[in-house]
Amino acid sequence: MMGDEYRQHSARISGARVPLANFIKIPELIKLWCQQVNEETADPIALLAKSHAGFERIHPFSDGNGRTGRLLLFAKALQLGLTPPVIKKERRNAYYKYLELCQTRELSDPLEQLIVAAIIETAELLEDIA
Repeated sequence: MMGDEYRQHSARISGARVPLANFIKIPELIKLWCQQVNEETADPIALLAKSHAGFERIHPFSDGNGRTGRLLLFAKALQLGLTPPVIKKERRNAYYKYLELCQTRELSDPLEQLIVAAIIETAELLEDIA
């Protein structure tokens, strides 16, 4: 991906206290993020939570970062052989709160628990329609 496809300006997420990456550093940060997300892990749920929080903190695009980040979370879960977590609207506020905790305090347990709950809910939904 070319560097000019990334955000070329400072950005803030309205209502969030998370400092986003400096746009000048985005290409380098994305390379590091790709290396981290593809490392071997004994704890796939922690990898999902931390890599998702990391991507959202980089916030590489001018628009669509949340949707892109959740799609990457979905894809990584599939790659790890897990049912992909679909985060329901009812959990949106908790999702944002836990995401911010992971990004600002490196406290990933709440986000990990939300991801596990979403994986279970998605698996149950898939069983119901099968």
